[in-house]
Amino acid sequence: MLRLMKKNALYFIQHSISFMILVTLYFYFVRQEFSGAMVLMQGLWLILAVEGALAVNEKVEEKYQSYKFMRCLPIKD
Repeated sequence: MLRLMKKNALYFIQHSISFMILVTLYFYFVRQEFSGAMVLMQGLWLILAVEGALAVNEKVEEKYQSYKFMRCLPIKD
C-alpha cells in the first residue's frame, strides 16, 4: 500500500512539474509577468526538492529492507 502511494506521489509530482514549467513559460513569454513567473519557479524548486526527498527515502528503505533480510540469514562458519 505504501509503495503504491509513493508511486502515485511520484507520478503526481512529475506531472505537476511539467505543468508548472508550461505555466511559467506562459507567464514569462506570453503575458510577460516576471513576478508571477518567479513565484512559479520557486514552487517548481519546492516540488523538485520534495521529489528528491521521496527518491532518497525510497532508496534508504530498500537498503534497510535488504539489511534486515541479511540479518535474518544464519551465519555459516
